[in-house]
Amino acid sequence: MPFARGAKRPFTHMTILLTMPDGSLAGYTETHQRGYVERELETVAGWLDDHHRLQVEALSPADSLALLSKARKDLCNMVPVDPTNASWFKSSCSGGGGSCVEVSTARAASHGVVLVRDSKDPEGGHLALSAAAWRAFAGAAASGVLGGV
Repeated sequence: MPFARGAKRPFTHMTILLTMPDGSLAGYTETHQRGYVERELETVAGWLDDHHRLQVEALSPADSLALLSKARKDLCNMVPVDPTNASWFKSSCSGGGGSCVEVSTARAASHGVVLVRDSKDPEGGHLALSAAAWRAFAGAAASGVLGGV
């Protein structure tokens, strides 16, 4: 049964499968308390079967890279992004009424985020939004979906 359908995922700890010089199989794993070499054939054979199942379920290298890239960009929303040297701009439609935000896209390519801050309090912090979320918001605002935003 594939993992996507609820099959138990193997390897809750790092595991290394070894082929010894005499051709026998062994495994090395670590728990929170210690690392150990497993030579019990039945256990190591089970680990080898689990390894083969993982190979069948694995993403292609290109898909793995895309998944890691997306995860890296999503992670930027959870960790601080340094706004130093970010160039900020206000919408050309801002009426000067003091209810504007400033936006910086300087980190969009490198971190996948757009920074947003209150134009009245530029030192008061910023939000880091995913570039996709910002595009969706800006598109909705421009189309009038959000009303008088």
